Amino acid sequence: MFSKPEDRDAAFSPTGKGSGVPSIISADLRITGDLISDGDIQLNGTLVGDIKTGSLTIGESAHVEGKVAAKEIRISGHVTGEVLAEDVTLTKSARINGDIIHENLSVESGADVEGHFRRQQAPKLKAVPTPSAGSAKPNGDGSAKSHNGSDTEAEPA
Repeated sequence: MFSKPEDRDAAFSPTGKGSGVPSIISADLRITGDLISDGDIQLNGTLVGDIKTGSLTIGESAHVEGKVAAKEIRISGHVTGEVLAEDVTLTKSARINGDIIHENLSVESGADVEGHFRRQQAPKLKAVPTPSAGSAKPNGDGSAKSHNGSDTEAEPA
């Protein structure tokens, strides 16, 4: 009658990975700081900080001051800051003060945006090779010389 999940730790992970259950920030909660999750976040409260997550729902009562980045974002509340996502949906109650960078965009009649829309292909993340110890030496200008003399570009810190 009752079954035990095969991977109990994955089913109850704090990021929601494997469980399908979103992390919910209620309307009476105010957070100062960044939120980072691989799973889903449903925000109904106030956040002063940045959000980076897989899927984000910003409810009608929510207020965000900061950069918002996710694969999918549905906004019904207030956002002051940049919105970056593959799929962005703005409902009729959305109020945005900032630029929206998207691949796919849906805007309901009544949404209010003060900023620019910029369509952009989703950035493909590529693995950055890690130089072996002593193989490249920084030049102090953001570049490096490898032991074979070729120039390489250093990743910003």
